[in-house]
Amino acid sequence: MNVRIRSMPVLPVVLPFLLIAALTHSLSLAAIAQNQAQKESASFKNVEETVSKLLSVPVYTASDEKLLNEARDRATLAITRIVSEQEMNSPETGRRILLILHLALEAPQSIIERNNKTPKAALRLLDQLEHTDYGRQPNVIGNARFEIKHNSSTGWPLEPVTLPGEAVIDWGHTQWAGNVLAGLPQLSAG
Repeated sequence: MNVRIRSMPVLPVVLPFLLIAALTHSLSLAAIAQNQAQKESASFKNVEETVSKLLSVPVYTASDEKLLNEARDRATLAITRIVSEQEMNSPETGRRILLILHLALEAPQSIIERNNKTPKAALRLLDQLEHTDYGRQPNVIGNARFEIKHNSSTGWPLEPVTLPGEAVIDWGHTQWAGNVLAGLPQLSAG
């Protein structure tokens, strides 16, 4: 018995299926990328709004702090978009910029995106701020730079140290008092 198997060209049959699968995959990746870009755009808009608010009034909520912790260097980008070089010469603006950088870079363990771990824009902003009247004050920018470099290299914020026999410092109250005192120049008599 002589059986003859007829071979059918496989390529014309399989090629349309492969083409449809590749096209579907490509479209789904494009949709995911567009959705991600929209989310990032909305997220950056929230960061810009929070930064703008903190530049106006240095009072923040826990949700502001969480948003800036997750934003990291995007908060710096928002600062550079909002604050002009002339405004940066104001000591009050300088203090508020350092507050925002502190909030954005104090908790490196909360970073979600890997490409947001190194605060390159923040360090460039500190270099720029260092050339202002406020930045020329001793230790102002140096302390901020040290904290940012420490936090980003170790992955953890600086921890206060109390030597044996010394009183324990209430850091939460100290930070609150510093924020209140920083806002005093805005208060007017009457």
